[in-house]
Amino acid sequence: MSESPPPGRTAAARFGVAIHGLALLVFGALVWLLYGPPTGWTHRFFLGAGGDPWIFIWFLDWWPYALHHALSPFSTALVDAPAGSLLAWRTSIPALALPAAPATRAWGGLAVYNSLMLAAPALAAWGAWLAALELTRSRPAAFLAGLVFGFSSYEVGQMMNHLNLAFTVAVPLLVWACLRAQRRAWGPVRLGSVLGVLLTFQFGVSQEIFAASCVFGAIAAAILWARLPGVRPALRRLCPGVLAGLGLAALLLSPLLIAMLAQYGSSQGRIAPPGSLVNDVLSFVVPAPTAWIGGAHFPWARHIVPRDDEFMAYTGLPLLVLLGGIFLAARKRPAERALCLVALAAAIASLGPYLQIAGVRISTAPWIVFSYLPFLKAILPGRLILFGWLAVALVLALWVARPGRGPSRPLRYALAAAALLFVVPAPGFARLWSPVGVPDVVSGPAVLPPGSRVLFLPDAGDAVRYLSAGGFAYQLMGQGYLGNGQPQPFARWTLFGPLSANAFEQIDPAAFAAYLAHYGTDRVVVLKEGFLRRLPGMPPDRSAAAERLLRAAGREVAGA
Repeated sequence: MSESPPPGRTAAARFGVAIHGLALLVFGALVWLLYGPPTGWTHRFFLGAGGDPWIFIWFLDWWPYALHHALSPFSTALVDAPAGSLLAWRTSIPALALPAAPATRAWGGLAVYNSLMLAAPALAAWGAWLAALELTRSRPAAFLAGLVFGFSSYEVGQMMNHLNLAFTVAVPLLVWACLRAQRRAWGPVRLGSVLGVLLTFQFGVSQEIFAASCVFGAIAAAILWARLPGVRPALRRLCPGVLAGLGLAALLLSPLLIAMLAQYGSSQGRIAPPGSLVNDVLSFVVPAPTAWIGGAHFPWARHIVPRDDEFMAYTGLPLLVLLGGIFLAARKRPAERALCLVALAAAIASLGPYLQIAGVRISTAPWIVFSYLPFLKAILPGRLILFGWLAVALVLALWVARPGRGPSRPLRYALAAAALLFVVPAPGFARLWSPVGVPDVVSGPAVLPPGSRVLFLPDAGDAVRYLSAGGFAYQLMGQGYLGNGQPQPFARWTLFGPLSANAFEQIDPAAFAAYLAHYGTDRVVVLKEGFLRRLPGMPPDRSAAAERLLRAAGREVAGA
């Protein structure tokens, strides 16, 4: 018979679980205060802006639909019909969609998407809390680390439109597992099992972050090996478990990996080049437009980083000065110095293949080596700053928790809090809730009979929104934005460029009629101006121009 654990140990374990649950509740409450929906909101709103959120809503609906109808989840004929689209290299989030499938079938992908988006920063903060608590054994320091990671500029930017990149809880949990394994002397099997599950989950959320985690994990391990000779035995002990975790993840992910390898060649045209998303050197210092303090006073920052969701690297001068001071004063604290170097390595890697200052390319940068490698070239280097934020969170946790010389502990917490104020987002950016804007016609069988092949004009990249809202009852002809790249074979037509840009006046009506007939288009739905998402540079009166083109092509106009 096995012995029962001592009562004191059982009570301590229960108290620890309660503390972890309380931390998660506090992080969740802070997320609601920062990102919560506006007063009077309904299910007709979604958290974010633009067309990217609908990619994830579509996939949340797609997985249970595909499994229920015994369809392959890795390809579909519903978008870019009749050619169809390969999905293995898309951000299909199976690790989120499959567990949420019962909720999706009950309440729909939109409600599940909003719930997952609100959960993402709270869980990310909680994961950093666990990692920092394992590192420092200090709950206040761990809470500070959770705030830094879960509410960083990276997380704020991704909360605008990228569920797969905002849901980063597995990244700090990977660090926690390694720290826990070292402290509790886990064997390779136990560590491999935990890491395998976490890596599988991360791959199912974002293949890009999975690949980046593997690459940057190796970089971080090399820095720790070089700077902390005392941890080298621990790193050697962790290696078998890490390798076992990668092997288990490969086994669990084998169906998706096989599909990705099969679709690798045909999917490369849809992968953005690594130089398309990088961090400018000034983006670390110049207040982002999303920042609560100073953001409104630097509107020219958009010339450095053109999109608000890409201000992931903004750290603020006070926090950079504080980190520099920690590094210089930590001569006898090699762990703090090593983590500062890890953060610096992430910042350098996030600059991409070429160094840019104020938007001007200065020279090559270290990431250029990875930008030519198979698979790794799909990583957009600007997002590597995620690992820099985690390193910063752990550095600050170590700094505020340590005893000894230097500023008193309360003063350290005050200095850290003051520095972090500069990265707090402005409420107008954090509470970015957008109306759904789906016309009733998308689910009306009188206009769109089930199984029909439909083209929506003007095209603002929102056709998957209508397909998802219509329950996948019809097909999108040459449309269906689920990521980068132009769909083939449609892009080979001369008129495809003007059609995608809604420049209908440049299209020959006879060529347009031939295009529609060639691909068996049953209906062309013209969206009214009230349902259109205004794209940058889109001329006015696009609905009227689309109607004129259709009539000139001899087609009936179906309005929405």
